Amino acid sequence: MRRLRGSFDAQELTEEEDKNKDYLVIIKHVEKQTKTKILDDDKQVLPDVLKRAKDVALVDTFDTD
Repeated sequence: MRRLRGSFDAQELTEEEDKNKDYLVIIKHVEKQTKTKILDDDKQVLPDVLKRAKDVALVDTFDTD
């Protein structure tokens, strides 16, 4: 069976969800340690945090806004 580019099977999707959970745990730990809010209630990076991160990024990032 031919897979479409960019499509995921159930196993790959589960692995990606697990990675996202791991990232959230790390971010929550950083928030707690630094007493800094990084994520909003919907677990999205706050706009001002994202802007500051892009401003000091060591490599070029794609701006999707």
